[in-house]
Parts: sequence; structure tokens; C-alpha cells
Amino acid sequence: MEMIFLYGLVFSLIGSVFIYMLKDRSQAGNIILLSFFLLSTIKYVIELVNQKYNNLLLHNVCTVISIEKYIFFFLYLKYMTSDLKRIKNKDILYFLPAVVLLIYMVVSRYDYINSAYSSIHYDIINTLFFAFMICFLFLSFRILKWHHEDLKSYYSYESAKINLYWVVAILSYDVLIHIGGMGWILLSKENPVELYDEISVYYNFNHSISIFIILILGVWQRNITKTQIVKAQDKKEEKERNEDYVEVLKQYMDLKKPFLNGDLSLEKLAEQLDVKKQYLSEVINTNLNTNFFNFIKEYRVNHMIDLLKKEDSSNIKLLYLAYECGFNSKSAFNKAFKEITGNTPSEYLNKLKDKRS
Repeated sequence: MEMIFLYGLVFSLIGSVFIYMLKDRSQAGNIILLSFFLLSTIKYVIELVNQKYNNLLLHNVCTVISIEKYIFFFLYLKYMTSDLKRIKNKDILYFLPAVVLLIYMVVSRYDYINSAYSSIHYDIINTLFFAFMICFLFLSFRILKWHHEDLKSYYSYESAKINLYWVVAILSYDVLIHIGGMGWILLSKENPVELYDEISVYYNFNHSISIFIILILGVWQRNITKTQIVKAQDKKEEKERNEDYVEVLKQYMDLKKPFLNGDLSLEKLAEQLDVKKQYLSEVINTNLNTNFFNFIKEYRVNHMIDLLKKEDSSNIKLLYLAYECGFNSKSAFNKAFKEITGNTPSEYLNKLKDKRS
């Protein structure tokens, strides 16, 4: 058990140092991640100390810290997927459930070993723990759902650094761990005290693995800035005002071909056009009735079609041309081409060959 706590302590310390060394460590999302690693460090220090003293209060404190992981994940997602620069003071209220749980443990003099399977406090505390966990998991997945719906308005490509799938994987992994633990408890016929020791090893081992994965991917993750689109009061006037700029935008796309950049984002295109992100997003969404992702995708596919028509059919390398057109993966290229043309790239190429022969 001590080795598991030691691994968790080392991973948490390294995570704290790495996040602190990041250039953008002052961003709200990274501050929350740093706080998570620091709190995890405190937890593992307490666990190691408690191996010697076996103090009930210290154990209960560590149990409560475990639930705060879900609160930190929720807040991390909230700030990493928004334009919020500072952490709001009221967000501290999200930690009240953990405080309530700790107060209940202290007042009830909860003994995690002697109360196991035989006390109403055990059932109440476990119910509260899982209720808090499910609540914050729901809030986290809701943010991720909104985030994925919004991404196509701001980015012309798909990437693990902007879709946050690794967070989905971590949260799903944690849910499976708890389901496995519950199943173990329900199906086991072992003595409660002995089973508790085994379950503790099981949970702490998997928690250390989670810490390690969060360390690697949390340091690698970048902040995802998004434009908060301003809703105009008069949509008709807004559309008429932007109509002239649509032609400017289309001319720029045709002449400069910024879509050839595989990492093109709304922010980058706005900088090139010397306009505000809000305004460019407004034009694309309101006047062109599309989102940024689909707007760029159509230009890339049409450029690909032009190249296919010009190239010698016998020497065409589809994937090479796809990267030249701004696509950054084979799957993204095939999917986009099929959506725009109704044919796969190979089918379209074969039809071209038939026309030429």
C-alpha cells in the first residue's frame, strides 16, 4: 500500500511542478489543474503519515479529498472551454458537498472499518459520495457535449487538443473503476475488514494511474479559446450590414487560400482579415448560414476537386493532395469529400477517368 501512495505522491508532485513551469500557467484552467495536483499531493502525504498512526480523522479527510477530483474536473472543463480568464469567487461553492460530507463523518464519528456493512452511517455516506460523484460527472459531460457542438464554429479541423476526448476517457475510466469496486463488494463473501483493505488497494492503485495520465495529458493540453457570439437585436439590419463583407471574405478565400493551412482557426482567419472574431463568426453564421468548420471544409474539398481535374489521373496520390488542401488526416478528408460530393475520393477519381477515356 505504501508504494502505491508513494507513486501517487511522486506523480502529483511532478504534475504540480510541470504545470507551474508552463508559460500559460496563469490561465484559469491551468490554475485549477495545479490546485488539483497540489491537493492530491497533500492527500498522499496524509495517507503515508496515516500508515503509521491510523488516525480516523485523517482517513476521512482523504476520503473527502477523493470526491474533490470530480469537482476539479468540472471546473477545469468549464474554464478550458471558455473565454473566462479568471476564476470566479463563487466557484468555491462547488466544494460545499465535500465539506458537508466531512462534517457528517466527524459528527457521526464514522469508523470506516467497524461501520462497514453494519451501520446506517456507512450507507448514508456511500450514498452521498456516489450522488456527488454522479452529479459532477453529469455536469462535466454536459460541458463536453456543449463544447463539441460549438467546436465547428471556431475551428476548421479536428484534434485531440481541442476535442478533450482524453478527459472523456479519464472520467469513463473512473466510472468503470467504481462500478468494478461496487460489484466486488456486492459479490464478495470475504470478511468486511479484510475486503476493505483489498478495496483500498484497488481504488488507490487506479487513482495513481489516473494521476499519471492527467499529468501527461494535462501538461500537453492547451487552452481552447472560443468566441462568445454576440446576438444582434435586429437580425435583418445585421444581415444587410454584413452582406457586403461576404464578398470581401469570398474574394480573400479564393485569392489567398488560407484554408490550405491545416490548423486554420476562426481566430487566425480573423487576424489575417484584420477583423474581430465576433464579427467574422457573425458573418459566417448569419449570412452564409453555416459554421466555420463546414465553411472551410467546402473550400478544401472544392480545391481538391480542382486539383483532381488538373492532375494526370495515373499519377494522382489522393492522400498527398488531401494534405496539400489543408486536411490533417485521411479519415477527415474521406468524410468531408463524401459529404460534399456524395462520392468517396476513389469513386470520384474513377468517374473522372471514365470521362477522360
